[in-house]
Amino acid sequence: MVKGRNSPGKLRTVSLGLFINGIRGIPGKFSLWVERLSEGHFCLLLLSPLILLLTVIIGVPLLGTIWVSFHQYAPTKPWLEYKFTGLANYISLLTDPIFFAALLHSFYFTVLNIVFMLLFAMMGAFLASKQTKGKAIIRTALLVPWATPIAIAGITFKLMYSSEYGVINYLLKSAGFIEEYIPWLLSYSHVFNWMYSAVAMNAVIVAAVWRNIPISTLLLLAALESIPSEYYKVAKVNGANTWQIFRHITLPLIMPAITVVVLWRAITAMRIYGIIETMTGGGPGRLTETLQLLTIRTFFTAKNIGKGSAIATMTMIFTFLIILAYLVFIQYMEKRRK
Repeated sequence: MVKGRNSPGKLRTVSLGLFINGIRGIPGKFSLWVERLSEGHFCLLLLSPLILLLTVIIGVPLLGTIWVSFHQYAPTKPWLEYKFTGLANYISLLTDPIFFAALLHSFYFTVLNIVFMLLFAMMGAFLASKQTKGKAIIRTALLVPWATPIAIAGITFKLMYSSEYGVINYLLKSAGFIEEYIPWLLSYSHVFNWMYSAVAMNAVIVAAVWRNIPISTLLLLAALESIPSEYYKVAKVNGANTWQIFRHITLPLIMPAITVVVLWRAITAMRIYGIIETMTGGGPGRLTETLQLLTIRTFFTAKNIGKGSAIATMTMIFTFLIILAYLVFIQYMEKRRK
């Protein structure tokens, strides 16, 4: 078989040549060994420096955090003066209502953030994919929230939600929806019988969704534009309506992008800090305090390094469980579809 100009074999040969020529004094046996590698092993070889770097940058601090979580450490004492406490820090968390409140807030924030961000990101992607005159303007406008620093976005939304001079209260009152200004960042309401959810948390979720929509929209937009137009033409010829086209063509083909968006947002939402700190500081009371805020306060305010490391470790475990649950759900839905 004759390979094309941009065939994987030729690209591999070019990459191999650049790889070998870029290293002076490379042994001849090593170059022969590299040439015998399969495509997957060759890619793994090229990625090995990055994998090693990520292992050092992420793996070492991660293992250190887990190790410290089993110890008691006071920063006022000399360095490395640790006292092994076993599971004491974790037992302390499991009996601490503040920890469970922060866990519920993090879970509430993560779930609603993913749902609304995915909804608006899909709407934005479909809108940006349409062949309209304002297509370029829409795509450019999508980058504005992403380019806005988190601190500036948080302060801006805090001013918008102000109960004294906020533009949101002004518009609602002018339209006749409210009679008095609502203290958005100071009040709370019952959402479930067993859980309090701050109105402030919902206000923060709006700001967080606005801030992170661009990346999600661009990922979904790229997936939409990669779908061949012939699929839609054939479906319309066969009499498929808009919903059938979306369900049987669009949704399955953009599902990998949706999975990436959900996993990415689940990871980032569980460690949200900046926008909550600038808007509410975890208040009113502790009604917007998430696991990330609790970790930082335990570390730097309470100076309890061991317990703070335990909270960070538990946050990592809960994030992993959320990701695992979503992947299991996706596999289940794929099996049902088949």
